[in-house]
Amino acid sequence: MSDQAQEMETILVVEDNEDVRLVLLTELEDEYEVLVATDGREGLDMAVLDVPDLVITDIMMPVLSGLELCKALKANEVTNHIPVVMLTARGKEDEQVEGLEVGANDYISKPFSIPILKMRIHNLLESRRNYRMLILQQLDKDGGIEAVSFEDRFMERVVKLVGDHMADPDFGVEQLAAKMNMADRTLQRKLKAMTDTTPQDVIRSMRLNRACDLLKNSSLSVSEVAYQTGYLEPTNFGRSFKKQFGFPPSQCRSEEGCE
Repeated sequence: MSDQAQEMETILVVEDNEDVRLVLLTELEDEYEVLVATDGREGLDMAVLDVPDLVITDIMMPVLSGLELCKALKANEVTNHIPVVMLTARGKEDEQVEGLEVGANDYISKPFSIPILKMRIHNLLESRRNYRMLILQQLDKDGGIEAVSFEDRFMERVVKLVGDHMADPDFGVEQLAAKMNMADRTLQRKLKAMTDTTPQDVIRSMRLNRACDLLKNSSLSVSEVAYQTGYLEPTNFGRSFKKQFGFPPSQCRSEEGCE
């Protein structure tokens, strides 16, 4: 898949204490895009809408507690991949156990150290970046995802739907979003978080990887392969194929191609 321009990662801070919100915003805004919410309900709505890269939430909040927020995030297919850091009073081990039970990824005790908080954030985001690379490698290799966690099953659904409609030239982002029961914008943000690329690129890359496999392992002509992978015009297929692999489809049957 094509490399995507690096964008500033987004952190959602959910905190009802104005002073703590201001400290977090001030300390993080130079490195990240920071969104703020004043209670758990507002935080949940913002997380579903904006799909941030990480959430920092206090445990004790009005309307919806941090524990309830974390549980809701981890139960929602749109947000279940997002790392959650909980802010808790020092020594509240029972709160930490509850948080782990609902899927919290890390804890910071109040009053917290800014350098330690930043390092925890960095480590969690680095882990997510490594995970995205793994998914991209799997997609580029064979278009398949081995389901080892809940978010992997999301990608497995995407892969299956694209695979099932591979030959349909009209199957695009809108159709994929409808099959996934998501709005187009939500699918865009979820796949961006999971793969650091767009649904259009995922669909195109899967089509072309399948095409290369067919060219290597079947006697189909280039035109037949183009039609089977959703391209109405073989010339358009040829251009897209060369852009992705660096050589024309005809070379895929040579020793140098599609390796």
